[in-house]
Amino acid sequence: DLRQSQPSKRGVARVNVIWLVVLIVAFFVAVGLAFISSDESEQRRLSAAAADERAAAADRRFEEAVRNRTELSAKVGYSPADVATPNTALTALEQGFEEFRGTFPNMDAGVTKIDEALRRASAAYISVTRENQTLKQQLTGAQAEVATKDSAIVELQAEKDRLLADVRRQLQDGTAAAENRQRELEQEVATVRSSLRDRESELTSTRATLQDQARASKENVTLAQTRMREMGRKLQVFQREPEAADGSVLAVSNDLGLAWINRGERDRMFRGMRFRIIDGAVGNETVKAWCEVVRVQDDMAEVMIFDLADRFSPPVPGDLVYNPLYDPTGERNAVLVGRFSGTYNEKELRALLEQINISVQDRVSETTDFLIVGAELYTDEDGEPLENPIAPEELPEYKEAVANGVQVVPLRDVRRYFQRAQP
Repeated sequence: DLRQSQPSKRGVARVNVIWLVVLIVAFFVAVGLAFISSDESEQRRLSAAAADERAAAADRRFEEAVRNRTELSAKVGYSPADVATPNTALTALEQGFEEFRGTFPNMDAGVTKIDEALRRASAAYISVTRENQTLKQQLTGAQAEVATKDSAIVELQAEKDRLLADVRRQLQDGTAAAENRQRELEQEVATVRSSLRDRESELTSTRATLQDQARASKENVTLAQTRMREMGRKLQVFQREPEAADGSVLAVSNDLGLAWINRGERDRMFRGMRFRIIDGAVGNETVKAWCEVVRVQDDMAEVMIFDLADRFSPPVPGDLVYNPLYDPTGERNAVLVGRFSGTYNEKELRALLEQINISVQDRVSETTDFLIVGAELYTDEDGEPLENPIAPEELPEYKEAVANGVQVVPLRDVRRYFQRAQP
């Protein structure tokens, strides 16, 4: 039985060896397969790691590019408002670049790059900065001058205040003095007014007395009036007395400087006429004074006495008055020669002569009584200018009037005897 059982054990042992060999082979196959699989995995892992590294590098480069673009866009600007990060828009950048070039005078169409534009802008800025420095220096100098002037103004203001204070004090003193003077003047005015009322009362009384004396004197001088009228009439050609008395003094108030004469409105007397007052003694031609008519009544006139020759020999009743152009009754003729301008031009002179009953003739004749002489002539009869002025004495009318004995009356005498033309 032992012998029978040993072959079986050997067969089993062989089977176990085979399985062991199979197991070992399978192990090695598994190990080989595992090694092969591990090597492929390592290669795939390495490939994946390299791809990841390349992707990471690409991401870093992209991020760097994005960061650089972002920084550049942030510095350049002109980024659309609807993006999350700065992103310069080319159209907006070009428009802004055009505006930037237009701001600086040294930019032209050839400047197309920002760096060149910045260089030129920098040069322009440096130039402007230098100009500003120069201007600042000038401004500093001007400010110094202003400070000096301000100091002078302050001093002047102080001086002005001092002067103003002095002036105010003087004004106050002057005001006080003026008030005192005003009170004094008011007192003087009150005194003068009182005196004036007294003088007015005296004047009224004197005028009434003068009028009474004048009316009383009229009866005593009737013969003298008749004689003077006869002297005023033209008895024959060239025999009229040019200096016949034109009236006489009726009454005098030496205190008031007034007098009454025996000529009135009916004798062609009017205000403004002037007369010489001559001593009434026969043969005495002394001029005592002048008088001017200030008020006219029907048959007498009140006159104001002026230019008194001798205060110890004033006019008295009976003295005579003279005016070379005045005639109370007669009709006379006059010829005008020369130029008449200023006071009593030719139109005014003709009106005056008409008022005192003197007719103006065109030429000298046997009926001419007066030759009224004006200034020298500068134009001829046709109004043409003359080379040399002609004096009235050189005119034929003047020579003819003198030869015929016509009374010559210069225009200055007309102005002297008639204060102003009467309407």
